[in-house]
Amino acid sequence: MAWNREYRFSRAYLDKGFYPVLEADLLLEGGVTDRAIVAFLLVFRESWQEFAAHMGGDGKEEGR
Repeated sequence: MAWNREYRFSRAYLDKGFYPVLEADLLLEGGVTDRAIVAFLLVFRESWQEFAAHMGGDGKEEGR
């Protein structure tokens, strides 16, 4: 998938039901802090919006 070659902090694939999935790892270097979790969520939100646009959506879809 082109997404996986171009984006470093997330991976995309189709699940068993052929639904698109975007996942990311929470980096724990430096320990688990509120700041690290917030930074992860901000990066993931940006990745989700870009992924939705890549897939033809607007990034505002509800989870299933």
